[in-house]
Amino acid sequence: DVTFRLTPLSDVDAQEMPRSLRGHALLEGFQGRPPVDLQAIEDLLLRVSWLADTVRIREMDLNPVTVYEASEGLLVVDVRVALLPPTLTPTVGSAAPTRV
Repeated sequence: DVTFRLTPLSDVDAQEMPRSLRGHALLEGFQGRPPVDLQAIEDLLLRVSWLADTVRIREMDLNPVTVYEASEGLLVVDVRVALLPPTLTPTVGSAAPTRV
């Protein structure tokens, strides 16, 4: 699943993004498994949004992201960031895919 929003994300955007996925039921607990830490996902989305608006990022890949049970947080195992050259100006408010 993929969901899209323009940056900067609002708190409401961050709350809606994981819940808008077709597989969101898996995040909220499924077949006896506990729900994952949706608050940690929302926090990660807001932090990435802030970075996208503050730092000259061309692209960013967080893979994999392991989300633990509710109130246990998450772990970003690997991050790859490509910055814009100093002479280029990012397009403000450009839509970029945010994978959850």
